[in-house]
Amino acid sequence: MIVRFVLPLLFLCFTTAVSYAQWPGQVPPNKVPVYLPDDYDLKVPSPLVIFLHGWAPISPVWYDILVPIQDDANNHGYIFAKPSGSADLLGDYYWNATDACCDIFNSNPEHVSYLLALVNSIKENYNVDPQRIHLIGQSNGGFMCHRMACEAPEIFASIVSLSGAMWNEQSNCQPTEPVHVLQIHGTLDPIISWLGGWLPPELYPYPSVNTTVEFWATHNGCSTNATDAGNFNFDNFVWFNETTRWVYDQCDEPSAGSSELWEVFGGSHFPVIS
Repeated sequence: MIVRFVLPLLFLCFTTAVSYAQWPGQVPPNKVPVYLPDDYDLKVPSPLVIFLHGWAPISPVWYDILVPIQDDANNHGYIFAKPSGSADLLGDYYWNATDACCDIFNSNPEHVSYLLALVNSIKENYNVDPQRIHLIGQSNGGFMCHRMACEAPEIFASIVSLSGAMWNEQSNCQPTEPVHVLQIHGTLDPIISWLGGWLPPELYPYPSVNTTVEFWATHNGCSTNATDAGNFNFDNFVWFNETTRWVYDQCDEPSAGSSELWEVFGGSHFPVIS
């Protein structure tokens, strides 16, 4: 579920002299560290993977242990970046993804434009395959992945949301192109409930897991009846093949857009990835 093409947006033609006032307290997009695989070849286009952390009351670097995607860059040959969101008034790092999560002080930083500027900066400096730009996020970062799929499906070939959700009000999400979407979610997640719910302080709702993946199935012209594609071990904290892969197939353009759910039976908010 990893393919597609990029059409740079006009407003992304930034220079190094641009003001970063719209992203207060964040590392400017062109200063975010970029990690290259050992076999990186400037002459060969490489996939780009960007990881978005969850709402974090401490520095998001602890996600290196929770989600060791950077360690896999050498094994799979992708360029990798892990930007940090804004710090709120309590010093907690977050992404302004949806009304439910997680701009609790209503600062309204422009994180969509920030991430698009980050992609543009990396493309300017490295040989990125525009058909293989992927976004992965956990919790609040998963919410932000859905937001980016809503607003920039022409940029990202795929998004993976781990323990996240999309807009509850679906009219806020009007993607213009198909996109590959994978939702990974624990059935016992106590923070972002499988059935949907509300998040403090303003108690804006977020949708259920099934509503989320069925939205993307419909958008991508797929069947809304998922097919059981088997079980496997995803979460090492659960001691058996606890994860069921649900595939929404018969999509209009299977190479361009799809919807898939990994149901982690007994899984919590923070899986121990196998």
